[in-house]
Amino acid sequence: MKMAKKNTPSKSAGASNKKASGTTIRRTAVSKKLADTAGTDDRGKPTHVEISQKAHEIYLERISKGEPGNPDSDWQQALDMLQA
Repeated sequence: MKMAKKNTPSKSAGASNKKASGTTIRRTAVSKKLADTAGTDDRGKPTHVEISQKAHEIYLERISKGEPGNPDSDWQQALDMLQA
């Protein structure tokens, strides 16, 4: 007697990725929308995502040089740089 094969969803659809820890990351329409709007908004002001990315770059440079600082000062410096 033959057993029917179960119909399971394909993992090759590209909707998720596996991290090394085994957790699944889902790429959603919301995350894609955030990635699409990473630039400045309609009024020419930097978006939250853009400021966040710049602040992270400032943080990485600061810790590589061993300079003191904090996330708030990194954020303010990023905001000042992007608005200039």
